[in-house]
Formats: sequence, C-alpha cells, structure tokens
Amino acid sequence: MTLQITHVSYMFLSLFPAMEPLVSRGRRLQDTPHQRQNKVYAPDNTIQVEVEDTIQRLSAQFLDDGRLVLYHGECREMRIWLSNTGTQTISEIWLVGGEDDEFWVDQPETGTR
Repeated sequence: MTLQITHVSYMFLSLFPAMEPLVSRGRRLQDTPHQRQNKVYAPDNTIQVEVEDTIQRLSAQFLDDGRLVLYHGECREMRIWLSNTGTQTISEIWLVGGEDDEFWVDQPETGTR
C-alpha cells in the first residue's frame, strides 16, 4: 500500500495555523522542440511512503501514568502492559537501555501467555 503525503499543517508558535506543501515541481522537459521553446515540466514530485501490513506490532503502556521522579540511587517498580496488536506472534522482545539503566523482568504467576 502506498501513502502520498502532499502537505503538512502545524501551529506556528502555538498561535498561527500554517500549512506547507511538500510537493516539489517536476524537472524541466527539453526532449522535443516544443518543450525547449516553452516552459514544460514533468508531473510534480510527491512524497510516497510504502506502508506495510501490521504483521508484528507491540503495544506498550505503563499501568501507572503518574509522573516518575527518582532520586539518585533510588529504584522503583513500574508495571508495563505489553500486547501484540499484529497478526503474527512475537517470539522475542529486546530491552535496550543506557549504561546506568537496569531492567528486572518479572512475569506474574497467574498471567496468561
């Protein structure tokens, strides 16, 4: 499936609505005498994105939506809900953290797989 993106809209300084086109003019054609004597351009270029089916898609949500404030050296338990919203099973999940990050993964005793 192909998605065409023609413009972007946003709020400039959170006050002024703005819209910018993302389409660029096609190249100037000069193959025939008519094209060389007149300004003739190829079709406009649009941004096209290939969209793949959601074969494997992981949705993650923290159960506690409160603001997390930690002091130096403090550890706090956080619970996260993971669900597969794709069409195929997910065989592995990688947790990537920095040098100072620590992860402990605990699976509940009565959880479903």
